[in-house]
Amino acid sequence: NYVLSLHAFFDDYRAILAKRIVNCVLTGSYVQFFRFFKVYNRDVRCHFNNMIQEINSIETCVNDDSISRNQINKCIKELRRRMFLWRDESKRFLYGMIAVSNGSRFRKCLIKNRTKRLSKVISREIESVK
Repeated sequence: NYVLSLHAFFDDYRAILAKRIVNCVLTGSYVQFFRFFKVYNRDVRCHFNNMIQEINSIETCVNDDSISRNQINKCIKELRRRMFLWRDESKRFLYGMIAVSNGSRFRKCLIKNRTKRLSKVISREIESVK
């Protein structure tokens, strides 16, 4: 129950923070953008690390006879599905943010740089679980 609540919270939190970041880009509040994006970056990485740790801890249950292999596989499959969902939604958000950036070339470059860097981190995290 705790894990399910935590995942739901992070889903909602990420969506709210993403809206705030896009709003900052649209209004040209770049100081706020960098502040919120730093938090978004940190929290997305943290959540991916948490999901990877959950998968690793579930995989340690393989030798436990009281837990069926089917349950273990089901949990791992669900966590991987959530990771891919987060990756896709995060990338969609990041590329959408590049599209709405309406500032100077320098600011667009900064936004593009930040978003590409986070996108690579997300992809690397996903690859480490496959």
